[in-house]
Amino acid sequence: MKKFIGLILVMVMTVSLIGCNSSNNEKDTKSQETNKTEQSKDTKDVKVDRKYKIGVSLPSPANQWVGAIIDYAKKEAAKDSEEYDIKIVVSENPAAQVAAIEDLLQDELDAMVVLPLESAPLTPICERVYDLGIPLLVLDRGIASDKYTSFLAGDNYGIGRAAAHYIAKELGGKGDVVEMLGVPCEIVQLRSDGFNETIKKHYPDINVVAKATGNFSREVSLKAMEDILQAQSSIDAVYSHDDEQTLGIKLAVENAGRQDEMFLTGAGGNKGVYEEMLGDNKLIRASFTYSPTMGGSAVRVAKRLAKGEGLSDTLEKEVPRQIILNASAVTADNVEKFYDEDSSY
Repeated sequence: MKKFIGLILVMVMTVSLIGCNSSNNEKDTKSQETNKTEQSKDTKDVKVDRKYKIGVSLPSPANQWVGAIIDYAKKEAAKDSEEYDIKIVVSENPAAQVAAIEDLLQDELDAMVVLPLESAPLTPICERVYDLGIPLLVLDRGIASDKYTSFLAGDNYGIGRAAAHYIAKELGGKGDVVEMLGVPCEIVQLRSDGFNETIKKHYPDINVVAKATGNFSREVSLKAMEDILQAQSSIDAVYSHDDEQTLGIKLAVENAGRQDEMFLTGAGGNKGVYEEMLGDNKLIRASFTYSPTMGGSAVRVAKRLAKGEGLSDTLEKEVPRQIILNASAVTADNVEKFYDEDSSY
């Protein structure tokens, strides 16, 4: 009997201990959950002190278009300044641009934008940026390498193609045309190829009777067009690679009194060209978009690259490797949609 009573006491004590341990475990679990909740709250309240750092290397404003590129880049860089530290530097020649990029690399960059003054001299330093693991966006002009994260530019070949179709349509598929090229570089070659290959393929009765280099300059194009006007007795249209050039060509044609003989097309979206279209002047018939707003777009995309995000309106998690902007035709019929009276270009 005594043994039986002792056995019962042992069982009661065991159950009591199990109950105590269970109660203690529940308290410990609740305590851990409370601590986790508090830690989670603390984490949400913590703000990251370090801003995303982005370096932007651009050419100095040798013409209005590049000046506008810089303006748009600066405007975008000024946004979200509490989250991003963006440094923009401009350079007058390739050697200075390489040195400027080397200086930018002294900081712990999260992304970089480079608009190369010239492709070949800037290729090695761009490759170095890429090899360092810094997301690199190349703007407007390509480099002689595939070591970049993303490339953003206008459709240079598309500008030439669109101009060829437009001019041929206006001329009824037959006529004499002048081509005014820009500074010798990749984008000018593309604009020329797009135009001439389209003419050759689709419009055998369109003759390119003269070519000259306008250097993306109003003054240079004025002189070049004066020489062409003296040499060519019949001109039906002029395809200009750049709107600054177009304004110089316009002046040469008007000075020669031949404005009723031909029409002009340009590219770039210069404010002065758009104002001509808004007025009564019929000499400048069309321009094809290559907007300097891409300077702001490049900085905006670089912000995404710095954070490792995709574009805001796409489902993809990464920025596309190639972003090519459309070459839209701007004429008197739709110029109001594109004209910006506050634009510096």
